[in-house]
Amino acid sequence: MADEASRHRMLLDLTCLRTFVAVGQSHSISAAAAIVHLSQSAISLQMQRLEDQLGQTLLERHSRGVRLTVAGEKLLRHATHILEANRQAVADLLSGSAARSVRLGAPHDLLYPAVPDAIRRLSQSAPGVEVALETASSRTLREKMTRGELEIAITTEFELPEEARPIGRRKVAWVAAKGSCLAASRPLRLAFTRGCVFRAKALSMLEDAALRFILVVDSSDVRAVEAAVASDQGIHAMMVDNMPAHLEIVGPEAGLPSFPDAQVNLYVSESNVSGVAQLASALKQAFAPPPG
Repeated sequence: MADEASRHRMLLDLTCLRTFVAVGQSHSISAAAAIVHLSQSAISLQMQRLEDQLGQTLLERHSRGVRLTVAGEKLLRHATHILEANRQAVADLLSGSAARSVRLGAPHDLLYPAVPDAIRRLSQSAPGVEVALETASSRTLREKMTRGELEIAITTEFELPEEARPIGRRKVAWVAAKGSCLAASRPLRLAFTRGCVFRAKALSMLEDAALRFILVVDSSDVRAVEAAVASDQGIHAMMVDNMPAHLEIVGPEAGLPSFPDAQVNLYVSESNVSGVAQLASALKQAFAPPPG
C-alpha cells in the first residue's frame, strides 16, 4: 500500500471513479455491472484498487448489496464532480451535441433491474451514447428537470403531472421487521426519509384516519431508516418488489390505511442531446409490465 506522501501525488483513474459512482448510487455490484458493462469480478478489482490507492475502506457488503462508508460517501461527492468536469471538458472541446452524455435521474429504489436493463438496451441500439446516472428522491429529480440539470428522470408518484408519461405501476405497502408488533401500537412509530413520496402519503392517510403517530426516524439518510426498521424501532412504507427478506408486509389486522399503487412516471426534456429519445424508449420497455 502506498505511503501518505505518494498518495498525495496520485491521480485517480476516471474509469475506476465511474465504476465507483455506479456502485455507490445503485448500492449493488450487480446493478453497477450492467450500468458500466463490466463483470462483477472486474468491478471488485477496480474497487480494491481505489481502496488500496487511498488507504481507505470505501464499501461495506451486506445482505442487500453494498453500502458506502464515511470515506466512500466523501469520495462519491468528489467523484461525481470529477466525472461531470470531465464530461464538460470534452463537450467544450468537441463540437456538436454528440460529445455529451445523457443525464438520467432515478430514485434508488427504482434502479434495479429496470434501469440497468434500459442502459443495456441503449448500448445495443446507440453504442456511442454515454449515460450519466444520478440517484435522488422523486421530488429532487423533478426539481432538477425543471432547472435543466437532467435530460431524463423517472419517478414514483401518486399522481400523473401533465408533463409526465406513465410507464408502470408499483404496489406499495407498510412494512416492518419480521415478527414485529409495532404496527398495532399507538401512537404508530414511523421511520422515513425526508422528501420521500411514501412519507408524505403515509402521513396524509394516517391523519385522515385519525391515527396517532410519531416519527422516530426522520432522516435524509436512507440507511438510517433501513437500520431503524430492521431493528424494530419503527415501521416504513415501500414498494413490495423491493422488500428485503428480513422485513414483512404489515397485515390488515393492524388497521392501517392501504396505499394506492404508485405511478412510475417518465420525464423527458426537450433536448437535442444525442440518445435521449433512445434512452426514453428503452426505459419505457424496461418498466413495461410483463405480457399477460
